Amino acid sequence: ENIAIPKRITQEFIRLQSESSIRREATVLALLTRTFTKGVLVFIETKVLAHRMRILLGLCGISVGELHGNLTQTERMENLARFEGGKINVLICTDLAARGLDFLVKTVINFEIPNDLATYVHRIGRTGRAGRKGTSCSLVSEGRRQQMKKVISLSPKSPAVTRTIPPDVVQHFMKKIEDLEDSVKTVLQAEYVAKMDARAQMEIQRAQNILQHSEDIYNRPKKEWIRTNKNKVDANSNEEPKRKQDPGLHRMSRKKRRRMEAKAYFKAANEDNAENAPKSKEKNAPIADVFSDDVKAKKKKSKTTKSERSTDFEEKVSTL
Repeated sequence: ENIAIPKRITQEFIRLQSESSIRREATVLALLTRTFTKGVLVFIETKVLAHRMRILLGLCGISVGELHGNLTQTERMENLARFEGGKINVLICTDLAARGLDFLVKTVINFEIPNDLATYVHRIGRTGRAGRKGTSCSLVSEGRRQQMKKVISLSPKSPAVTRTIPPDVVQHFMKKIEDLEDSVKTVLQAEYVAKMDARAQMEIQRAQNILQHSEDIYNRPKKEWIRTNKNKVDANSNEEPKRKQDPGLHRMSRKKRRRMEAKAYFKAANEDNAENAPKSKEKNAPIADVFSDDVKAKKKKSKTTKSERSTDFEEKVSTL
């Protein structure tokens, strides 16, 4: 079946001959510097790569924000508001932003074309909304060429083109990224130190609160859930003890278990009749237990006598 990609979205694909991560980052940097400069969503699969890309673009002088699971809700809303208001031109995000967002997006760039077709449709669906035209540009490695062909064959209404970037441009941005590697490491280290400092400050504040309000804290009544300890003890004391199952019953088959239960029933019934019967010479006949060994022996004996009769009859016939 055809996938729902409207005509107004132009799909562009850039084939990468190498799996180098630096070449892929250089390609995205070239696109954001030379071709797509405003209203761009860049989808990256992992949060770590998304954060690294945000640092690289920021060092290159591009107004950029990020949107992924490592941010707080306040930070996400601030970045969305800045992007929607035009204060930042590029928003680096994961699939967190692939659904449910409706604002003006001119271009969607896929850092790697996704394996899932539905994910691809939801990503590029952020652009070309409300009758506007939009563009999607996906980087395709050699291992995902079949996915690109599948997307093109299943979306005949949407125009699909191949974009090429001059090799010297890619080499220029690769060299630029290599020169910025030390700066990226410095930024990451500074962010880690700031994170640990904030955690230490939080622990210090917590310790100060405990020292300052220790009496109030320790005088608070203990938390009790829906059932207090007293209610649990009362409930356990009022509960009837569970009847233990006869040993070995759980290992029996259903037929054998029912036979044993029937034997126990007949035995109990005979005992009740014996107790309630009046004292006389004549005794009540006990209830027949069809499962007893005596009944089985009688049946077996009757079968043997019948067979003996048949053999005697055959002998008499033969003598005649």
